[in-house]
Amino acid sequence: MKKKIFITGGTGTLGINLIKKLSNTDHKLFVIYRDKKKLLPFKNLKKKINFIKLNLSNKVLLNKTINKINPHIVFHLASSYFNPPDLDLEDHLEANFYNTFNLVNALKKTQIEKFIFSGSAAVYENGKNLSEKSKYSFVNNYGFSKLLCSKLLITYKNLYNFPYIELRFFSFYGDWEKSTRLVKSAITSGLKKKIFYLFSENQIRDYIYIDDAVNALISVSKKKNIFGIFNICSAKKQSTHKLVKIIYKKLNLKKEMVKTKYNLKTNIIKEMVGNNLKAKKILKWQPMFSIDDGLNQAIRSIKNH
Repeated sequence: MKKKIFITGGTGTLGINLIKKLSNTDHKLFVIYRDKKKLLPFKNLKKKINFIKLNLSNKVLLNKTINKINPHIVFHLASSYFNPPDLDLEDHLEANFYNTFNLVNALKKTQIEKFIFSGSAAVYENGKNLSEKSKYSFVNNYGFSKLLCSKLLITYKNLYNFPYIELRFFSFYGDWEKSTRLVKSAITSGLKKKIFYLFSENQIRDYIYIDDAVNALISVSKKKNIFGIFNICSAKKQSTHKLVKIIYKKLNLKKEMVKTKYNLKTNIIKEMVGNNLKAKKILKWQPMFSIDDGLNQAIRSIKNH
């Protein structure tokens, strides 16, 4: 059945890749944006997408837009960013919590079928085998603001039977990744045969290729009678320092070209590896790309761009 799909954060890594896949369907897409320059990835898709210039902080215009479209499915991907962590708490709260509140408040009286929220593993305390029931962290502003969004959605579910699903993404990477992210910056540097400097201590992460992340979003949009929180991760640990060396090896560069230049303020999360059993069992989703396959794909896409 043809659906009206409303997407926020469409110019981010997750949004761009999701929209490109959805553009091959019969669904009617409505994508909001703030900066026209960021629509470049969609230059060949403009006839398939309804772009709307809108800031989620503008409650009046947001309500008018939602009432006019009356979407069946909403992908709420708009968010502040974590790396580099140079935003203060007020910035994170404005971009995440208050904008999410404005959006769900505008949607609560509509006939929305699904509200899919891109959560973050940054809500958890450091650790491995992190499940949806793991302890929360309150030490970084980004994670705290995303946690408030999560609590807001649970409250709206209880009060208004709001049909939300939160996908808590771990470290996704791949096509259209921001240049400041580790994988993208390492590949870009390596292609230019430059020395790559690691500015933080070695950390353990759970990396997931962008296609697997997008497949989780699309998969959950098709499920009926499902709500709640699901980790979207590989459940496999990966050292950040070793990851860069793997990338340089794939580019036929010597590991000596990867050097350390520590700045401990760049990150405070030492280890973050997830548990994806709930997503596998209930959503019938699982990652298809190994870290090796994902990096090969990422290198090819950056070369093409």
